[in-house]
Amino acid sequence: MIRTTDGYEVDVDVNEACVAANRYPSGQFFELLAELADRLGASVPPTGRR
Repeated sequence: MIRTTDGYEVDVDVNEACVAANRYPSGQFFELLAELADRLGASVPPTGRR
């Protein structure tokens, strides 16, 4: 679980192939995800959100 300073909590699944988060809120979580991807040299593929 990741807890951001703006009060949201997100369950995260981590394994050797990926980091996955479902039903994530907007706000600081996206900033945290972008920083994590940058540090890992990873990419964030788009999802089927509408």
